[in-house]
Amino acid sequence: MSSQRLPSKHSAAVLRSVGSCLRTWLAVTALGLLVACSALPPGAHFPKAESATLQTHAETALGIRFLGPASEHPGKSAFRILSVGVDGFVTRVRMAEAAEKTLDLQYYIFRGDETGRLLMSALISAANRGVRVRVLVEDGDKVSGDEQLLLLDRYHAIEVRVYNPFRYRGAGNLPRALEFAFNAPRLDYRMHNKLMVADNSVALVGGRNVGDQYFQVNPDTQFADNDVLVAGPAVRELSSIFDEFWKSELSIPAAAIARGRVAPAQVRAIGRGCCERGWSSTKPARSSAAREAAAKRRGCRRSGTMVCTRSYGCSTGRTSLQGR
Repeated sequence: MSSQRLPSKHSAAVLRSVGSCLRTWLAVTALGLLVACSALPPGAHFPKAESATLQTHAETALGIRFLGPASEHPGKSAFRILSVGVDGFVTRVRMAEAAEKTLDLQYYIFRGDETGRLLMSALISAANRGVRVRVLVEDGDKVSGDEQLLLLDRYHAIEVRVYNPFRYRGAGNLPRALEFAFNAPRLDYRMHNKLMVADNSVALVGGRNVGDQYFQVNPDTQFADNDVLVAGPAVRELSSIFDEFWKSELSIPAAAIARGRVAPAQVRAIGRGCCERGWSSTKPARSSAAREAAAKRRGCRRSGTMVCTRSYGCSTGRTSLQGR
């Protein structure tokens, strides 16, 4: 005669505990999905300051500089292709230096690496001169360190917005992938624009994002892309496109998703200059040497014109945007 062992009291307690944990996990997961599966991103109802493209561009130094050629070629725009990465970087810095009234930047990727921090510092310098700076950045291809850009929102005259942000603010691939899987209809709608406009007079548009790889100063990986420098009526059209994205309900103020995450010392660090000790690359000596070697291979020369530093300012000398 076979005998069957009845569940002990200990086994029953374990089963009840497992069942309770499973129910709790399912409830939390369901709540997370309800929160995640929303039509609008987090911070969609956060108040936004009203702003628009500069209309008095002809009164700025950059605008005045192009008045003569514009009168000689009415209704037409001027273009110049920049195929060398370091030229694209230097041009962006020069635009930030030459701006008197406004700077508008819109990028799919804005890395927090060396060139990214240098451009951030150039934007801060512009804001300190009274230039209104607006930065719109994508959130779909963020990596650790890119959140430094949001710090700029703490500066006067600088406003940063994030386009269609994830609710998860970290850089972990798994949490972002899970959120995307459960909210693909919204999160699959991304912004791939790459645009910078100074005083609504000069624009830089093309396929180049902001980062060491795009500016071809990364010794390990470099991307081949082009920028197009634009002057004339086409700039106003590009500015209107920027305004359309800037005012979109998917463009969320950085303050709405980064509140309480920024230490004042971090904000001051960018303002003092990216190249100071403590705000440099994780391997500064190696990175600096590698950048110098890469620059020499391209025929670059040492310059003292870089923002907040007297290190390498690589340029082939083909582009000059100084409006003063």
